[in-house]
Amino acid sequence: MRTYSIPDYELKPIPSLDGCFADSLGLVWREDADAGIFRPLNIVPGRYPRVVIDGIDHRVHRLVAMAFHGTPASELTCCRHLNDISIDNRPCNLAWGTEADNEADYQRLNGICRFGWKVRDPAPVIKLIREGVPYRDIPALTGVPLRTVMNIRARHCPDVKRPMGRPKGSRNKPK
Repeated sequence: MRTYSIPDYELKPIPSLDGCFADSLGLVWREDADAGIFRPLNIVPGRYPRVVIDGIDHRVHRLVAMAFHGTPASELTCCRHLNDISIDNRPCNLAWGTEADNEADYQRLNGICRFGWKVRDPAPVIKLIREGVPYRDIPALTGVPLRTVMNIRARHCPDVKRPMGRPKGSRNKPK
């Protein structure tokens, strides 16, 4: 049998589950005391991988976070994936936080809100709309999605009425 050495590999006990351990690769193990070995638990795939321990489903990322970062402050504390990859359960990618922290991570990584784009300052978009810049060109200039540009126009510039960036009647024009 081969053994492999992985630098900085750690195996730590999960505080709330006797005989269960999490490792620095994001896997969950159970100690087989009779055989004197550790056995990996079967992971149930999904958006957030799970393991079943004593008939109870547990999300792997929460177990790894408990082993490496301590127990959460409350039940409302969420386990954040810092790189927003839900199957990357390494301890260096996990942190306890609030839903607001989780949303801030998502915005930092993706540039948009998870539940719809929110623009802190719509003034640059409003200025471009009022200057007559075609709506389809505004996203490239500001980084704001076209749908949001149209929502800003409807809310802040209802008096501006013009076609979507093409002269009136230019569609279906015979050649």
